[in-house]
Amino acid sequence: MRRSSPRLRQVQFLALATMAVCALAIWTVGAAPVFGARDLQINGARFTSRTEVEALVGLDRSPNLFRFGTDRLAEELVMLPAVQTARVEIRLPSTIVVDIVEREPGMIWIIGGHRYVVDQGGLLFGLVDEAGNPIASDAGPLQPTPSPSPSATAQATATAAGAHSPAPPARPSLASVPTVNPGVTPGSQAMSGLPIVFDRRDVSAKWGLGSRVDAVNLDAGYRLGNLKPADLGSTATALTVVLDDDHGFTVSATPASWVAEFGFYTPNRRKDTVIPTQIRDLGLMFTQFGESHVGWAFLWADISDAHQNSYLPR
Repeated sequence: MRRSSPRLRQVQFLALATMAVCALAIWTVGAAPVFGARDLQINGARFTSRTEVEALVGLDRSPNLFRFGTDRLAEELVMLPAVQTARVEIRLPSTIVVDIVEREPGMIWIIGGHRYVVDQGGLLFGLVDEAGNPIASDAGPLQPTPSPSPSATAQATATAAGAHSPAPPARPSLASVPTVNPGVTPGSQAMSGLPIVFDRRDVSAKWGLGSRVDAVNLDAGYRLGNLKPADLGSTATALTVVLDDDHGFTVSATPASWVAEFGFYTPNRRKDTVIPTQIRDLGLMFTQFGESHVGWAFLWADISDAHQNSYLPR
């Protein structure tokens, strides 16, 4: 018997040499500048800026496509406020293709000079201009600002403001009635096609992209923001919805003539399911007293549905 086979040693040597050549070839291809990313194709981005995607890709460094992590980039993209899902593909020799599906706007939530779009979950994920056109943002990955729970804030504010009391603690004078909603652009809802809420609370002044509107105020905003003048029997050309710390939700006519105070809502005590009844009561008030005579309408309904409605005449 022979101890070794010269032929076997030669095969092993050739195999090792072949493996070394292949490894060298792979390393060479991976380092070759010809396969560096130079082109970026982005599909589906409206609220997400190209600058932000380029930064995540590292396009300025021309990353090699053979070593590029498509799954890693997709995971980073879905951390951007507007991005719901993302898919990344490589097209040789030098192109990265990013397909983005963004969140769908359900409402415009205006805080100060910022017009945020809100998805159905209440997330402030993008910005629009006064006509409702998307503004691309490079805000970076989501870092949500904690939004207060309605049970902790709305209920306390409502009690302080007298939302469950038969008599209001302090009401505006007649001269101030038309000025409760300053800075409102007439017809802005028609421009965007989405319901609009002007949020003027102190707590929301700290919000930004990634913040979230609580479920109760979000639902109330949808209900009131989708109101049309005809739903109230009103001759107004448009309606404006405002949420503030003094009166809760108010709906006012545009041009300014009357204001209806709907008040505050909470998850357990004064639920926003009372809104349809409040809308009915406001319509009956216009029918009974005349819309032209109503200056400020108080629409209160306690948990027992014992409605107490009154108004200040113009």
